[in-house]
Amino acid sequence: MFNQRGFSLFGIFFLVAVVVVGGTAFYFASRQKSSGKKLVGVTKQSREQCDLKPKPREFSLAPYYSGPLVDAHVHMPIASRIVATVAKQFGFEDMPVLEGELSPQNLFCLFESEGIKQTIGFHMLSKFSPSTGHIEQMAKNYPGKFAHFYLPPPIHELLISPAETEAIITQPQGLFRGIGEISFEKGTFTRASPFDQPFSDLIEIARKHKLVVMIHPAASHQDEIKKLATQFPDVTFLLHGGQEQEWIAGLLASHRNLYYSLDANMTSLYGFERRHDSEPITKEQWLAFIRQNFDKKVQEATSKWKAKIEANPDQYVWGTDRWYGWQFDYEVGGLLEEFARSLVGKLDPAVQQKFAYQNAERLLGQ
Repeated sequence: MFNQRGFSLFGIFFLVAVVVVGGTAFYFASRQKSSGKKLVGVTKQSREQCDLKPKPREFSLAPYYSGPLVDAHVHMPIASRIVATVAKQFGFEDMPVLEGELSPQNLFCLFESEGIKQTIGFHMLSKFSPSTGHIEQMAKNYPGKFAHFYLPPPIHELLISPAETEAIITQPQGLFRGIGEISFEKGTFTRASPFDQPFSDLIEIARKHKLVVMIHPAASHQDEIKKLATQFPDVTFLLHGGQEQEWIAGLLASHRNLYYSLDANMTSLYGFERRHDSEPITKEQWLAFIRQNFDKKVQEATSKWKAKIEANPDQYVWGTDRWYGWQFDYEVGGLLEEFARSLVGKLDPAVQQKFAYQNAERLLGQ
């Protein structure tokens, strides 16, 4: 999910100027100092340091799935406070930073409390803040808990060149498992095609290094996505979309290299009224809405997706599409988890584990 407003030419130039000045300083600082303290690895002791207990259920829908989950869609907080600050000034609703309450250790504990065994996390790296030090540290200290994807910024001036991108995502080998989220109509990109640069370059890099490509297409990209899946049968594509993306379901049966993530649209995580198209939803608004409409939203998702999932049980995955800082809140996360488990419980028992985590693991080649 990418929502942003108010991008202007002046804003873009100002953003670039600020990041040029501050990005270099941050790059070297990030190599010397990560989060202010040494992170703890995934050991018995590290789990014991987590004081978050699973959030009690608030609703009583049955049957209810209680097994493992893999969250296939999370926008990870970024490492650069400079980029985060300027991005919010020039249109992005929020750009949380990987520190404090959103430190890697706290995220690890949050996901542990939700029963999430692994998270596919999208890391935005820019031309002026390309360091992967924080990602390498997370991979070292939390092995198996995060599958890291490189997220190219949707602003031309901040994009890393294809050659530099390839160097970043292959050193060290195996750090990144995919590229994305890629959107063709966000930021400074308008009416772009997956066959345009830089997207064609990124897909070719993914093919060469056997990486997953995560795409958020618009309905207007239907023919291009079909062509893409056909032209690159050796590339695995993970797609997700909004209200009008049911057409993707129609492509799954004929294109086994396509996966589809069901996430924020089911829970109205980014809004439930027209005003939220231009006014960001708050934590308090979402909590009030989901508590009032929980059973209804689960039923809507069941009616819309149960038959589709069971028709192609190997190609659907679950995700949250968390991005805003408040979406990593314990209370919010617990309700997102409860929603997922309530929905999974509605599926044929033979399909439940596939949708909950096994398909995501296969997607990642595990």
